[in-house]
Amino acid sequence: IDLLPDLAAMRDKAKRPQVKVFYGALAMGWRGDSAHWQGLHKVSFYLAALAAPLVISVHSIVGLDFAISNLTGWHHTIFPPFFVAGAVYSGFAMVIIFAVLLRSGFQMQHLITRRHLENAAKLMLITGLIVTYGYLVEIFGAWFKGEETEVALYRERFLGAYAVPYIGMLILNGLVVQLLWFKQVRTRAAPLIFVSVCILVGMWLERFIIVPASLSFPQQESMWAIWEFNVWD
Repeated sequence: IDLLPDLAAMRDKAKRPQVKVFYGALAMGWRGDSAHWQGLHKVSFYLAALAAPLVISVHSIVGLDFAISNLTGWHHTIFPPFFVAGAVYSGFAMVIIFAVLLRSGFQMQHLITRRHLENAAKLMLITGLIVTYGYLVEIFGAWFKGEETEVALYRERFLGAYAVPYIGMLILNGLVVQLLWFKQVRTRAAPLIFVSVCILVGMWLERFIIVPASLSFPQQESMWAIWEFNVWD
């Protein structure tokens, strides 16, 4: 929807008839008058308002799918809000990377300001703290329940075959994000890129820990098996 003015500009600048027809179809008759701009802003606002509850509903339902199962490592009521926070967390990390690249690569400092970057970093810090809290709740829940499979899973996460990805996940998602408490980090491009890349890697490790690592320890001890990477993975 927001590309309509740009598509219309491509239509108007096109030299070949087939190219003009192609961009004209995509521009949907955009003329750039006040009524078109007013409609564009209204539709964009409604789509943005719809996107927020959509993100919350989709990720909380996915988290609930995990939580209602009886599999070791999934059976936690923290999962629905934990998944929503994780989605916003990793999403803003990607947004910051693209924003910084566009800002420096296309000289868009007047459009994407330091205030935008700082506000995005603040939201990333808030969701990062929620994600870190989720990790602590998972660990506490495993200790509090004291089930053999749960204890074995967390022993493997901290000290066994999954120690490197699990501790790496805790460092990249829970420790590195604490740098965003400092204004010098929140308003500078290089530190923001570093923190965002760490978060994206950490969130990939989180998915690995949630899915294959948890599936390695089902309820029946005879089915326990450590996941081994191969070239396709």
